[in-house]
Amino acid sequence: FSLSNDQFAVKGRQIRIPNLGWVRMREALRFDGKIISAKIFSRGDRWFVSIAVEIDAVNLTKKTGKQTGVDLGITNLTTLSDGTKVKAPKPLKTKLKKLKRLSRQLSRKQKGSNNRAKAKAKLSRLHLQISNIRK
Repeated sequence: FSLSNDQFAVKGRQIRIPNLGWVRMREALRFDGKIISAKIFSRGDRWFVSIAVEIDAVNLTKKTGKQTGVDLGITNLTTLSDGTKVKAPKPLKTKLKKLKRLSRQLSRKQKGSNNRAKAKAKLSRLHLQISNIRK
């Protein structure tokens, strides 16, 4: 759900949400500026808040005069133009095996049962882990 800037307040590492009160956040706001809105959503049995902040036009990048080419590949995750190779994360392979197993277990559960709900939550958490690894 979304909240406009007059429906919530942020103070340090806390956010005040209507009908819920003050809730702790993992970190404080990274940018100072006018708070526009907040979007609160759930992924894999965890809750997240995304706060939109309007900041002044500031050049956030430093120019060094150097350039780098990046090639995304299959055997290596990336290859840089200077020859540096970055390997793909290995945990992904084991997570994909687990994904196959949990998907199969979920499909065998009876619809509407509590065990199906638990299996669905497990699968949702695993999908979140896989997306985080890929990011």
